[in-house]
Amino acid sequence: MIDRRKSEILWHYTSLDTLYKIWDSKSLLASDIRDLNDRKEWKVAFEAFRSWSQKSNNPAALKLLDDNPEFENTAGNQSNRSMVVSFSARRDNLSMWRVYGNIQNGGKAEAIGFEKKDLISICKAQTIGEPGKCVYEMEIAHGLLEDQLGKQTENFETAAYFAVWQLAHWLKDKGFSDEAEWRIPVPVEYDGHRKNVGIIGNRFRYPIDLQGAEIHELGIAEIMGGPTTSKELLAAFVENAYGKRDFPKTETSSIPFV
Repeated sequence: MIDRRKSEILWHYTSLDTLYKIWDSKSLLASDIRDLNDRKEWKVAFEAFRSWSQKSNNPAALKLLDDNPEFENTAGNQSNRSMVVSFSARRDNLSMWRVYGNIQNGGKAEAIGFEKKDLISICKAQTIGEPGKCVYEMEIAHGLLEDQLGKQTENFETAAYFAVWQLAHWLKDKGFSDEAEWRIPVPVEYDGHRKNVGIIGNRFRYPIDLQGAEIHELGIAEIMGGPTTSKELLAAFVENAYGKRDFPKTETSSIPFV
């Protein structure tokens, strides 16, 4: 078994069935940013832009908001070019098990621990964005907008659209801060319709090929069974998937959920 003591692990909470699909397809599916579990997804980025404009008294930003009352809707339309795959820095977290493993209804949940270094190599191989931390504090969002737009003098409207679009990949409502979310952003090719995505399970999805991992097979360093997943089920998956090859560290949740 591989030594993971120096690993930096990001967890992808999911169901046992999805774990099988990830293994079989050798991929993770990025989702439309509007299909995530935060109803303010994307909108919170515009709220940050509006409050930054007022707080900084930026004349170009205030003029844009006054002259273009449809800025929010127009910027929001850019969200169809935004897809992400989500992870958490939280290990064995009850709220994550409940939301993503449906354990309260008896769901068989798993958390796949991906080596961060592997995720970076996977992203570089496919020229997509590298994993980064989500932001939950409006003050940090204001700082990011100031860095991008504070000294912008030409083509401010175009720059503002880009800044809000970029921020939307990372900014979350503070009510979700316990998730300690990380994301991999995926740029969507667009010429009136999405070009490099497909429909899987009635949703737009973008498959991220995991075979570019350099350290662990598919980047998987650990697999944790959820509170309602038996050790036997997890052991059976590992035996069938890995055979005699090096296999990831496996354990089950320590949370005594009934």
